[in-house]
Amino acid sequence: MGAEVELGEARTILRLSELNRAIADAITDRFPEEVWVVGEVSNLRERGGTRYFDLVEPDDRGRGNLAQLPAAVLRWERRSFDADLDRVEGFTLADGVEVLVRGAVDFFQPWGKLQLKVRGIDPEHTLGRLRLAREQLLADLATRGVLRANAARSVGQPPLRIGLVTAPGSQAEHDLRAVLHDSGWGFRLVRAGARVQGPACESEVAAALGRLARLHVRQPLDVVVVIRGGGSALDLQGFDTPGVAEAIVAAPFPVWTGIGHEQDRSVADEVAHTAWPTPTAVGRGLVDAVVTCADRLEVAAAALVTGSTGLLETAGRHLDQQAATLVAGSSAELRGADARLAGSVRALEQLSRARVRRERRDLEARGFGLDRSARRATLPSATARLGRARDALRRLAGVPLGRATGRLDVAEARLVAVDPAVQLARGFSITRDVDGRVVRSVAGVAPGSGLTTQLIDGQLASTVDRVVGAATAADPSAHRAADPSEEDPT
Repeated sequence: MGAEVELGEARTILRLSELNRAIADAITDRFPEEVWVVGEVSNLRERGGTRYFDLVEPDDRGRGNLAQLPAAVLRWERRSFDADLDRVEGFTLADGVEVLVRGAVDFFQPWGKLQLKVRGIDPEHTLGRLRLAREQLLADLATRGVLRANAARSVGQPPLRIGLVTAPGSQAEHDLRAVLHDSGWGFRLVRAGARVQGPACESEVAAALGRLARLHVRQPLDVVVVIRGGGSALDLQGFDTPGVAEAIVAAPFPVWTGIGHEQDRSVADEVAHTAWPTPTAVGRGLVDAVVTCADRLEVAAAALVTGSTGLLETAGRHLDQQAATLVAGSSAELRGADARLAGSVRALEQLSRARVRRERRDLEARGFGLDRSARRATLPSATARLGRARDALRRLAGVPLGRATGRLDVAEARLVAVDPAVQLARGFSITRDVDGRVVRSVAGVAPGSGLTTQLIDGQLASTVDRVVGAATAADPSAHRAADPSEEDPT
């Protein structure tokens, strides 16, 4: 025990190692022998030959775990543990499996960690629980009347468009594809990937069937196959779950299973349309269904040909008889029609000749009337009317034409007045700077600037000596003051 120190009152102070030792002793006193514990395996892993996992007790209402305890199968105790597992063929430890294990409650003092040292396991407990859950699920489906609901669905004929639920790239998929490819028929697979083993099997297989059901609405599938390779009873427990069973019951298409075990049938096998032992057997079943459909079509085609030939022969004889009757009746009818036609032709000829005579008399009468009208229409009166119309047209056209001519003369006179050549001839000139711009003001030039003056017969080049504004030019004294020759010598 640690030392006791007086701090106003007596307290017991322990070192951590002492506390952990006391806890270990208390646990040993409480659990002096091994115990059997039921729990679900979680987080299974292996390191250095030792298997580590957690035992958990899930909450039935899905609110997490009610309890959790670390567990380990130590390396040097693996032999006896594995011997227990081997008592049941195909039994393996896996996450999500409920197990009954035997071990010692241990408190690892250095880390202060409580764990269960597992030394044995009862596989029959796990398998018994699985069988019980399976039987309860089948009984519930039977009570509801849906156990064979999928079996009532019809497989599309021929079944060439296939939905596939399996692990992508698995050996099961490879085996199925090989059988379908070797058959030579034009199968088309639509795969919906899903894990087919472990805790995720139930949810992923159900979700894959749901995706194919939605596709089936737009592009109908002839049949959907759910396949996987073989495995132990624990490996296949995902197909004994309510999620997979309900998905198959609700599927709008027939479901075939090939889950890969021949000893036991899963719940998925029981509710499926057809259960096959292996993926290869599923493939052969599909090929056989297509071959059977093709054979039925050939038989039906042969029967159709045979029946059609007989019908055609009977129809041919009947047609010959009808033709003979028709020819006999037609000959008499034709002779009567020929006589009626000859009479009609004669009557038509008589009517035509009478009609031609009437039309000729009418035409002659109209010709005489036209000739009399032409004589009454005289050429002089028409000529007089044409002259009067011409005079009126001239009078009407003369007024606007005179006005337009006057306006044109005024415009021409104005154009001549502003013509630069005319202005130059009158004695005016045009002055430009060195850039060719017309000089309109003294503000645009400075002493020393070069100028060009345009006259009627040529140009003058000059240089500005000085610039005299309008005000300066009006004041003579200003000119004198600006003259350099009159500046004050002083």
